[in-house]
Amino acid sequence: MRRLLLAVLCAAAVGAGAASSSGAERSWVIQGDTVIGGFLVQKDGTLYGAIRQFGPPTSKRRDLASGWNGCLVIWKNLGLRIFFYNLGGHDSCQPQYGYFRDALITGKKWRTASGLRIGDPMRWIFRYHANPKRIGTGAWWSLLQRVPPYGDGTGYTALGAKINRGSVSAFSVWYQAGGE
Repeated sequence: MRRLLLAVLCAAAVGAGAASSSGAERSWVIQGDTVIGGFLVQKDGTLYGAIRQFGPPTSKRRDLASGWNGCLVIWKNLGLRIFFYNLGGHDSCQPQYGYFRDALITGKKWRTASGLRIGDPMRWIFRYHANPKRIGTGAWWSLLQRVPPYGDGTGYTALGAKINRGSVSAFSVWYQAGGE
């Protein structure tokens, strides 16, 4: 009996070590336009990097109608949709050629680095984000604005929150990486 108990305890310890080293603990934190749940958007914004972080996607489909040579990649179980593109003419649905453009995040576990969560009341946008700006008259709020290093200096929303029925229903992340 004592040997059996020792064997069970050893197996549990090995299993716990394997789970923590395999990355079983998923991050659900969105850090502006730099990190989405451990995926380094600005450092490795490739489709390969996203697959490495989130695992195989639920679906991938080419989107040539957008004019971006784009690929919409969905991780349904994570509530995560990422649009990848390539300006160099390569197939953006190929992991090495797809570059991050934007993400739509709807999974209930996600939150911003400052603490705003999917499902929080709209008023909490002001609690967790210093200078939110309503985008037009729509349901979206800009939580983080950026000005790209090229172009006419017009800013864009790098991190946004969508409000539906008075609560946060989605986050958006946009990063203009180049993709060539």
